[in-house]
Amino acid sequence: KRKDASPIWIHMNAKAVKSSSGKTLYFEAYVIDVTDQKLAEDALKKSERKYKQLFNDNLAAVFISDIKKGIIDCNAAYYKLLGYSSKEEIIAADPLDFYINPKDRTEFIQILRKHGEIKNYEMKMKRKDGSVISVLENTALISTEEGIDRKSTRLNSSHIPLSRMPSSA
Repeated sequence: KRKDASPIWIHMNAKAVKSSSGKTLYFEAYVIDVTDQKLAEDALKKSERKYKQLFNDNLAAVFISDIKKGIIDCNAAYYKLLGYSSKEEIIAADPLDFYINPKDRTEFIQILRKHGEIKNYEMKMKRKDGSVISVLENTALISTEEGIDRKSTRLNSSHIPLSRMPSSA
């Protein structure tokens, strides 16, 4: 502990220096203060927990997808909105299964690539059971430190239902 009673985190390495007969003569050691690193790691873990909670507990249907591969991750609100029973089930689904017309997806991706994001885009989605639901979609290409990469295949999205879901939802 420091004088102010706050903890100090250290990394210590020590070794015994021995004579040719094997008798310990003395110890060599070094100590490195890793408090800042430890505090940064703790802050990162706390931030990750907050993000995970925000993502998973969000009432909006939130998902991350890859244009080429489909859904990468989603919250429960998303897979339930589209009538799936688990995250794993919807991740395994073909992304074209969510569209009434496959051309709708192509058009959506073209708009997204042109603008980098789409806000309040009303569209009809096909649920697992074939029923149709209207949603308001907000999507953005995942940006890098340099800004939005229009060639990126990763995107963050959310759906807000505009029509009432069938009672089986």
